[in-house]
Amino acid sequence: MSKLQWENASCIYTATENTISNIELRLAREYGTLDAQRKVYPLKWYIYTGRACIEFIKRLNASPACSVCKALHKSGSDETVIKRVKKAIGYTDDWY
Repeated sequence: MSKLQWENASCIYTATENTISNIELRLAREYGTLDAQRKVYPLKWYIYTGRACIEFIKRLNASPACSVCKALHKSGSDETVIKRVKKAIGYTDDWY
C-alpha cells in the first residue's frame, strides 16, 4: 500500500469513527448511553467486521446523522437494521 493510499484509508477510517460517534451521541441524548450503544451495535459490527464496502462507508460518512438515527431508532434483527440504514443513506447493493 502506497503512502497516499494509506493516508486515504486513514482519513476514511477517522471520518467513519467520527460519524459513528456522532450517531451514538445523538441516540444517547434521546435514549441514554446503554440503549444508544445497543442500537448502534449492528452498524458497528457491519463496518468493523469488514462486511461494509467502501461505497457504503463513504455514503454513511456523507449522510446526515439524523437520517441514520431514524433508521437505528427501530429495533429488529441486525440484518433488518442494516437494511434500514442502507435505505436511509441511499445505498443499494446493485452497483453493476
